[in-house]
Amino acid sequence: MISVEPGLVERTLDELRSCGATKQECVVYWLAAQSSPTHAVHLVHPLHVSAAWGYEIDSGWLTRFMISLAEDYRTAIAQVHTHPGASTEHSATDNRFALIPSPGYVSVVVPWFAAGDETAAWRVHVLQRDGSWIVDRSAISW
Repeated sequence: MISVEPGLVERTLDELRSCGATKQECVVYWLAAQSSPTHAVHLVHPLHVSAAWGYEIDSGWLTRFMISLAEDYRTAIAQVHTHPGASTEHSATDNRFALIPSPGYVSVVVPWFAAGDETAAWRVHVLQRDGSWIVDRSAISW
């Protein structure tokens, strides 16, 4: 289970709203120290191209980011991204392009381009060993 540092949800919403302006998808990654790999304490807003129906991470940025994780003794433990409308289902693209395609990795979908404040509407998806995703809200301690 991931525990979330106080204030991280609010900072996440600020980033998602600022980037997407409630009109485009956006993504942030939650990071933890390798010494405490289930406690999300930091977020990173990747360089990406956004649209109303998706986003694409800059490949050069992604390479530099992965190197920095090792250098800083951090690990990416979740991705949090927005969807248009009320749907918080994982899309086929979401299923295929997790930042860390490892069992236990968490992907949170925030509806309405993060226009609302209620985390109760957020859907928590957890990657399984067989490559499937299950919905498991208990994977995060809010």
